[in-house]
Amino acid sequence: MIVLKIALANLFEHKTKTIIIGTLITLGIVLLVAGNSLIDTIQSGMRASYAENFTGDLIIHGRSKESFSLMPLPTEAETPVLRKTGEAQSFLRTLPGVMGVLPLLGGNATLSYNESEAGFCLLWGVDFENYRAMFPDNLVLMEGSWPKPGEAALLLPETLRISIEEETGIAIHAGKTLLLNSTSAAGAKIREMPITGIFNFRNGNEQLDMITLIDARSLRKLKGMTGAAEDKGTGTALESSGDETALFAAFSMDSVLDETQAAANMPAMDYEAILGDVSVRDKYKETEDDAWNYMLVRFEGSKGTRTSMQGIASYLAANQADWTVSDWLWGAGMSATLVTAVQAIFNVIVLVISVVVIIIIMNTLVISVTERIPEIGTIRAIGGSRHFIRAMIVSETLMISAVFGALGIALGSAIVGALNLAGLRTSNEFLQALIGGSVLRPTVSEASLGLSLVFIIAVASLASLYPVAVALRVNPVRAMQKL
Repeated sequence: MIVLKIALANLFEHKTKTIIIGTLITLGIVLLVAGNSLIDTIQSGMRASYAENFTGDLIIHGRSKESFSLMPLPTEAETPVLRKTGEAQSFLRTLPGVMGVLPLLGGNATLSYNESEAGFCLLWGVDFENYRAMFPDNLVLMEGSWPKPGEAALLLPETLRISIEEETGIAIHAGKTLLLNSTSAAGAKIREMPITGIFNFRNGNEQLDMITLIDARSLRKLKGMTGAAEDKGTGTALESSGDETALFAAFSMDSVLDETQAAANMPAMDYEAILGDVSVRDKYKETEDDAWNYMLVRFEGSKGTRTSMQGIASYLAANQADWTVSDWLWGAGMSATLVTAVQAIFNVIVLVISVVVIIIIMNTLVISVTERIPEIGTIRAIGGSRHFIRAMIVSETLMISAVFGALGIALGSAIVGALNLAGLRTSNEFLQALIGGSVLRPTVSEASLGLSLVFIIAVASLASLYPVAVALRVNPVRAMQKL
């Protein structure tokens, strides 16, 4: 109690210095609470936007030395194929809290309509019933209907429909067909696909709105994922290697000619086979129905996801050495990278501010100690121990940090609360996808409060080190001579 009384009396005696130090601590805590709460709320909104509508919480995918993503672009490496996934899917569905498991194919294609180029799209190959069960509320049908089970069809995003209409000058609606041209390691593939519906994602953005949903079987044929996938000399459609002879050799007797025509030795081009419709070649090359590029796993809430991720990683290590598991941030791609980078930059700024605050507080305390050398010498002369002096200086720092730190937490929380009530509105579609809606309502996060406490303890501990060392070096006799 004596130590606390002396420390408190000194703080009141040097009010100006106390207020300067306290103001710096308060501002630092306000920045931590408000800034990290804002970023944490954005990340929470991103999870609501992506994990609950597009990526799931965890994503199982193959390994590759080259970069690839859930939304593959032509410039990216070929996405690794996961084969014989049935057992793994069964395992995933037994995990605690699992809401659904969605196998997914990723691809891309250029579009054309009536010999007119119509742009580019990202393709997600899915089982439509499984997709609706996994993400029941993530899209709204604007026109048409969901494809029937087993139907070869496209669901086209409204933004892409508008883009195609602007490109071709032709009205596009459900019931029409598009020609898809895809190039992969298996060669160039062309496939004519009917549009059964036009949709809008509830929480889309510029990148997500390029995604066209296609039945998995049709995308496998576009990607060359067939029972004879290892044989690059034959395919389900046009295959180009840059060699004209090899190109025309692709249309072999067993992939292009009708059985009757082959028997009669009457070569003729089977245009339906070239366009990729169901034809004789399917008797010879069946798709790999158990092959996928990804398996998305969605949980009830986010709790337990980290534990499940570790369990999945152990399972994959024991059974599939070339598979791995990532969280939804990996699936969100550039959007998540942007927010993570902003948070990292913000924390670096806070760290720099913290160092400045600690140096200022340290210098102020050293000046205070220098002014009190006679007092400290007297305390030492009448029996005050080095431990007593250390406790006195540290107590002063702790008092300032605790009082003004609590004030900073209160002010920071009040600012966040005011922003929550007012709401931060945006009409930008990309920002809407990041925050999970058109209005951001920040809430005080546990992480921001935890960082604030760490900040207070760090400031109190580090700022008192040098002043304590200065005080302990005071010679009692020489100090008393200055009285």
